Amino acid sequence: MKKIIFILIIITAFPALSKAQVPVWTELGTGANALNANDVIQSICTDSSGNVYAAGDFTNSSGYYYVAKWNGSNWEEVKSNTSSLNANGQIRKIIVDNNGNLYAAGNFTNASVYQYVAKWDGNVWTELGGTSGPLNANATICDLSIDANGNMYAAGWFTNANSKFYVAKWNGLAWSELGNLDALNTQAPFYSEGINALCNDNNGNIYAGGTFVDSSGLYIVKWNGG
Repeated sequence: MKKIIFILIIITAFPALSKAQVPVWTELGTGANALNANDVIQSICTDSSGNVYAAGDFTNSSGYYYVAKWNGSNWEEVKSNTSSLNANGQIRKIIVDNNGNLYAAGNFTNASVYQYVAKWDGNVWTELGGTSGPLNANATICDLSIDANGNMYAAGWFTNANSKFYVAKWNGLAWSELGNLDALNTQAPFYSEGINALCNDNNGNIYAGGTFVDSSGLYIVKWNGG
């Protein structure tokens, strides 16, 4: 009897203990604070401050594709009073580097009608490479990856001068084909797409996969050249 009374006292004194902490899925932002995306969300990432970013096939009220940011209270478009992404095509990938810079890539193009990687530094959107060392991708950029040294890698359905799919590397100054021209040299036959996925490990190796095949089927490639 004393044991039962003791348990009742504990439950009464600490009502939170009487409720099981059951993990649940909840919408990130509701009501006036909801994202309310009008199309598919293709990519999500977070930064070191806990902000969440989302992008994809959804557009803003002006019809532009954009990156949305959850700041802990509400969703907002990533832009400033003087700079907006104003992407004219879908955003397939967003990623944040160790310095808090945000990058976006996909099917949107610059004034020269090339797909590019866009960079948000907290104040303005710019093309990574700009006019000094542009990527000039001729088709969709599907994925991005950043290694421990801050190098950026991009891949997708774009091709080099020999119509081969490749992984592009940004070294802080310019874009170049990883391993030089035709280093990847994926084998025929090809489907309508190219490289859909890209990542790197802690040892600096780069991995790519998509729709390229050999005699046994589709495969993953590894670059260990740094």
